[in-house]
Amino acid sequence: MRYENLSELIRGSSSSRQYFLSLSTGTQLSLHAQNDQIHTAEDLRRYAAAAKSYHRVFPR
Repeated sequence: MRYENLSELIRGSSSSRQYFLSLSTGTQLSLHAQNDQIHTAEDLRRYAAAAKSYHRVFPR
């Protein structure tokens, strides 16, 4: 199912919300910065994988 943005996705999909909350705080913040580009559970997982890779290469 397609949602307006990440906020709507995690509000409307319990499985996406569970997945999102299982991520590190840094990854969650990165995803919130991409709020308007994330519309589906697939988008969420793809953007999360990219954010995790980025944080491995460029740790804070």
